[in-house]
Amino acid sequence: VVLYDPSSIDADTCDRVESWVNEGGGLMVILGPGFRSAEEWNTSPIRKLLPGTIKRLTRRPDTDRGIILNPSNPNHPIWSIFEMPVDEVPWANYPIFRHWDIEELSESAFPLMRFTQNDMPAIIEEYRGQGRILTWAVPYPDSAEQPWSELFRTSSSPEWPFGLFEGSLRYLASPNRQQTNYFVDQRAFLENDPSLYPSKYMLFDPKGEQAAVEA
Repeated sequence: VVLYDPSSIDADTCDRVESWVNEGGGLMVILGPGFRSAEEWNTSPIRKLLPGTIKRLTRRPDTDRGIILNPSNPNHPIWSIFEMPVDEVPWANYPIFRHWDIEELSESAFPLMRFTQNDMPAIIEEYRGQGRILTWAVPYPDSAEQPWSELFRTSSSPEWPFGLFEGSLRYLASPNRQQTNYFVDQRAFLENDPSLYPSKYMLFDPKGEQAAVEA
């Protein structure tokens, strides 16, 4: 489920969506221009689906290209769609001019990408029950009249920001029922859908040595 700029969502819908996520659903919440202040977000019913507290709206002139996306978890499966290291994607071609600042994250939430300059979270993953929520602090797609970034309105290669969006959807749509914590010497088994995940992995032992393993 994708909630795009959900400023008008009611409390009953939020309750139903939260219950669905807790039962294993995947949710993407994309913050946009529907509200004009952090206070409006934090007093809205959507507040219960957010991973933290929205503090402010950061604004930069359209001529300021200094804020870009910076991956903070380069090994996350969300990036498998790129078929290359996510930090090699030319994010500098897609500057951010406005974004919401989200702070005081819950214990089950962590940033997958941050904004450069202020290090605020750009994309946040949060575990809720058996499900997951991805929150975007900048809208995609974007308004053509007052763009928040060049992720959607770009003269560069549009496949990179679109890949980021599609990779997010694929990740949320994938099943989340497999074991991820193991005891020492316990055999580990992870499902590997070839349409979602890569065919080769790098394993690192406690001494830091690595080995390539085919899926």
